[in-house]
Amino acid sequence: MYISKTSDAPGSQILEVRGISKTYPPNVVALRRVSVRLAPGRITVLLGPNGAGKTTLVNCMVGLVRPDEGEVTYGDEQILKSPRLAGDLFGVVFEEVDNIYGYLSVKENVMYFGYLNGLSGTAIKELLARWLPAVGLQEKLDTPGFKLSRGMKQKLALVIALLKDPPILILDEPSLGLDVLARQQMMDVVRELASSRGKSILLTTHDMPLAQELGDEYYFIHRGTIRWSGDRETLRRQFGSEPLEAVFREVIARHDTAVRQSP
Repeated sequence: MYISKTSDAPGSQILEVRGISKTYPPNVVALRRVSVRLAPGRITVLLGPNGAGKTTLVNCMVGLVRPDEGEVTYGDEQILKSPRLAGDLFGVVFEEVDNIYGYLSVKENVMYFGYLNGLSGTAIKELLARWLPAVGLQEKLDTPGFKLSRGMKQKLALVIALLKDPPILILDEPSLGLDVLARQQMMDVVRELASSRGKSILLTTHDMPLAQELGDEYYFIHRGTIRWSGDRETLRRQFGSEPLEAVFREVIARHDTAVRQSP
């Protein structure tokens, strides 16, 4: 599947997340000094089980939750000090948030959020023509949001996240609710967004096959701490051809053993 480029130059800066920590009352540690790096044209996978801290990290990155310590920078800009910049930088599709209006059709949802982002009617129509076929929603143009399956809602939310052409796209558990065909369509779109449009993409997931298929860079998170990080080549060099799920379990087991044996 080919997605045509636009004339807009994608962001060329690197997003750096450094030493983010977050503790919720009374004493629930969600993140411990987490650092992540997102580069243009690369798909970065934050891999971990439910409750590992993935969504909390995303919330801290985009300014929805204030971390106790740490910083997020994009080039020379401090993101946590500039909510407006964060709004321009990030396109986010959350797992458990209803990202669309159920009483509006697919087309009306895109039009509404397009106008909200300052786009003209002509620009929105061009985006509809570009993105709806790419995610397989062209036949659902007039379907109300409440009649869409979970997977279709996620695909519509992805289109909405792309309206302002953000340099950084964050997808929180993007494969949930998708059948085999929809999952493949989503993977094709994500690949093209990175390779052809230079997007920095962060996938948070516990879907091991998806992570193994799409990832350029990997961060293994468990109990709020990054336990391993590296690119695809480093992963292959250290662990050979082991399935990603086996590698993840091995890394976590090694860490837990080391903690138990430490004085």
